[in-house]
Amino acid sequence: MADLSVDAETTSGIRVTSSLDGLKVNWPEPLAKAASEKTPLTVNIDPTAKDGVRVRGTWQDRADFDVLWKKTGFDLTFGSLHLGQSVLKNIDISSLTLSDRWVVTTESDRATGRVVIPKNDDPVKADFENVRLARDDSASGTEPDSLPLDEQLKAFRSLNMGRWPDVDVSIAKLQVNDNTLGSWSFQLRPEPYRLKVNSIQGRLDSLTLLGDLTWSVVSDRQVSRFDGSVTGGALADLQKLFGADIPLTNKKTDIELDVDWPGRPDAFSLRKLSGSVRLRLDDGIILQKNNTAQVFRIFNLLNTDTLWRRLKLDFSDLYERGVAFDAISGKAQIINGLVTLDPELQIVGPSGAFKLSGTTDLGAETLDMGLVVVLPLTQNLPLAALLMGAAAPVGGALFVLDKVLGDPLSKLTSASYSVTGTWSDPKVELRRVFDNGK
Repeated sequence: MADLSVDAETTSGIRVTSSLDGLKVNWPEPLAKAASEKTPLTVNIDPTAKDGVRVRGTWQDRADFDVLWKKTGFDLTFGSLHLGQSVLKNIDISSLTLSDRWVVTTESDRATGRVVIPKNDDPVKADFENVRLARDDSASGTEPDSLPLDEQLKAFRSLNMGRWPDVDVSIAKLQVNDNTLGSWSFQLRPEPYRLKVNSIQGRLDSLTLLGDLTWSVVSDRQVSRFDGSVTGGALADLQKLFGADIPLTNKKTDIELDVDWPGRPDAFSLRKLSGSVRLRLDDGIILQKNNTAQVFRIFNLLNTDTLWRRLKLDFSDLYERGVAFDAISGKAQIINGLVTLDPELQIVGPSGAFKLSGTTDLGAETLDMGLVVVLPLTQNLPLAALLMGAAAPVGGALFVLDKVLGDPLSKLTSASYSVTGTWSDPKVELRRVFDNGK
């Protein structure tokens, strides 16, 4: 039911008001409404406006808008637009209709760019100069809420992805809160009951992220999968993406990932993660930090306050702020959050090295591992050099990643330990000396 009034004495035009009671709106949340819900709408229509027809309106708790319909398109301004807990203001959108496409431009505090919508089946092109997103970092590390499986499938199927267009997206500058996350591009390729995000490319300072993401239904369950790599300089450049500290510095990063988890892409959960990971980090320091992203918290196992002090070793290459390393490398298989090193994680420092084998639970942060430590020779370099037939001093050059754990000398300067407990409180017990685990 609506009220219509026309003022014949002025040029104010037509005024329409309605509670929208009984009208169901099947728009995406939060603009959707049930038929029983009352959301008052007031609209003023001016058919005599310059260049077209102007429509101004207020939709309670939804939007304030002003649109000018023209022969060549429209100009739309949202004074405010309510999206969940956020209220966006001063959004300008313009549309131009051409013979073979529509060109839509937008400018606001959240996004500035252009979208080209072809009138054939070619992909939509969305090119943005900047996109600014808001994130609640206080919720970092918490498990995402999830619906029951039947409701998840119902919500997924209701998206009707088979009717979505292909979209190629490029973002010259992505911001999350006050952090700049570099440039990004990807290709949305929706299919019935599957969304593929292909050719993802993100550049975060010294790092490049490449890969493909798939969101689909497998055996009546939602599954998200990412297959890609992170390469370049310092791993800590990912801190802005995760909204928390990464407890190490390094100069070179090479990581390959093929992982999946149940639910939507934004429902990422370490407890339910499966897949494989390979990494190589060069020339850095494992830092002692508290505000660490959960996915990187395992590195805290390797800092001076945990493992090294429990071993009670006096490594001369330990910094006050952490543990120096020349290289960290390894592979792992993951099943439902249980990581099995395949076969081990190797860590080499300027004058020592060790390797970890076994399993760790990403959810419970528990350990069931073996550790082999190649004892530091810094204080006995002349002896070490003589045993190896080298002239002293030779320093950390004695220890190279591909040699130290397989060198005959390492068996004479090694000890093996069992590592149980948790990441924050590992229990380290000596098993054997003069044992390099081979």
